[in-house]
Amino acid sequence: MRIVDWKRLIDTQKSKALNMNRFDLEEALGQMAQFSTDIDTIIYAVGDAPKPATEDELLNMLIGLKQLHEVRYQKMWHIFEELIKNGTIANKKND
Repeated sequence: MRIVDWKRLIDTQKSKALNMNRFDLEEALGQMAQFSTDIDTIIYAVGDAPKPATEDELLNMLIGLKQLHEVRYQKMWHIFEELIKNGTIANKKND
């Protein structure tokens, strides 16, 4: 059984948040595109798999996909907000 050091994990995540840059945002935006690949996998499971997914399995996949998408979206916005807060991205008007 693996023991998780939650304090260390949280401290590591906080440290990462302080060091975010535009590449972190680019990666998060790219992860949003994973949604399309996930849908393709579900389509395969329903239509092309040798043993098609049951209704229960399909619902579980869709529920999981929805939750993953929500977390990816939240992560993307968190990075964006951190980059604004630390000045990496500025809200300057071009006159």
